[in-house]
Amino acid sequence: MRETPFDLAIEPRGDARNVVVLWATGAKRRLGLGWTGATKYLTEVAPSPPWDAHLLDAKFSVLRPLGISGEPLAPTLMVDPAMRKSLPEILRPLRQRAGDRPLVGFHPGGSQIERCLDKEQQMTLLRSLWDEGYFPVILGSPAEKKALSLMMQTYGGQGAVFGEPLPMAMAFLQQVDGFLGMDSGPAHIAAALGTRTLVLVEPIKAGITTPRGPNSVWYPLKIDRPLTPAHYSEIMNSLKALMSRP
Repeated sequence: MRETPFDLAIEPRGDARNVVVLWATGAKRRLGLGWTGATKYLTEVAPSPPWDAHLLDAKFSVLRPLGISGEPLAPTLMVDPAMRKSLPEILRPLRQRAGDRPLVGFHPGGSQIERCLDKEQQMTLLRSLWDEGYFPVILGSPAEKKALSLMMQTYGGQGAVFGEPLPMAMAFLQQVDGFLGMDSGPAHIAAALGTRTLVLVEPIKAGITTPRGPNSVWYPLKIDRPLTPAHYSEIMNSLKALMSRP
């Protein structure tokens, strides 16, 4: 990178390690946030945003010293046309099995503990989706497909498992009627595709890490505590309200 005479290098995460990398490139101007130190390696330090700012707003604020302000662009994604063309082969039999029931993608969570429901919570939500008239489709990676299929058999209801690679999963998320899941990658993808998305998120992170999208809402949920029937009822009511949007 030193072979390129950069005029400006920007570090929007506030990570001291990245700041040192900017300095090592030899860029003339080095702009960043000083959240974790190493500001001596920056030529300009952007004002720190409020602690409760959405991460998208927080990172965008690094551009203020350049005179760039305002609202950041809303995240949007486009689906690979080839994936969209081949999706009907998977989607058609699911629609036939679902009948009049709306297809709702369900993702139980990511790799981080605070972003993953336990098995009992997952199966209770699956049963709740079915009991409320939806056809749940559990989403996961190809490597997770076998375990998710076993869980689908265990929970005692009907539904399906979708364990295709990410490009195909994006096409699928654009075509489902709704999405329910934890604050992890698939939820952000669904929201950016404009899909009706209900995100379950730790209260301390609500409005900070939650996805942004025209049809995205969130429900605060402390997953390290037992979920009561009232929790599941409120989640389903939130989903119903979301699904009723035009």
